[in-house]
Amino acid sequence: MSDEAETNGRERVEPDGLDVYSDALLLIDALERHDVATLSDLETNALVNLYTLCSDVQRNANEFRQDIAAVLLDRLHHDQPVHGQYGSVQRTSRRNRSLKDDEDVLAVLEEAGIDRERVTSVDSRKVAEALDVTELSESAVYEIDESEYVRKAEVDEDVKESRLQGLIVITANSFMHGVEKRPLPASHRRHGSSRR
Repeated sequence: MSDEAETNGRERVEPDGLDVYSDALLLIDALERHDVATLSDLETNALVNLYTLCSDVQRNANEFRQDIAAVLLDRLHHDQPVHGQYGSVQRTSRRNRSLKDDEDVLAVLEEAGIDRERVTSVDSRKVAEALDVTELSESAVYEIDESEYVRKAEVDEDVKESRLQGLIVITANSFMHGVEKRPLPASHRRHGSSRR
């Protein structure tokens, strides 16, 4: 039986203790309450709310995705895609390299006829340490490119929880037969403040 057929045959149940579910509901609610076609027309506080919720969804979805990947890894064969309703995944490998101890690397290369000077380069960590004990400015040794960006400073979990309690929970056939209004269970309550 497909996931879609199985879901249509029963009522949707809120997963216990899954932060991405609660955050996704809050994001959907915010998207439905604002016209996001032209972001520049939105009030600043609305943009802050959308940014914060997108950040929370992204972080929690990625954590959940990694949990799923850990389970899938044992079920997939190398380079053989497995298909689901919404897409497919496959097991693959990635090769990472890191240099061995500097002296070992230089000794091996010298034995192979490569001059030490050809492979030695400026060590940025040592340059930073040298700047600390000299009067040189950063600009003397670094190309400096500053840029502005937005960072989530904090999350008001109490406000999020209050809004969650008032949200409607969508049933599996809501798009065809309307929606059912139910408060979320206490298991979705989260405490503390998270930062990113």
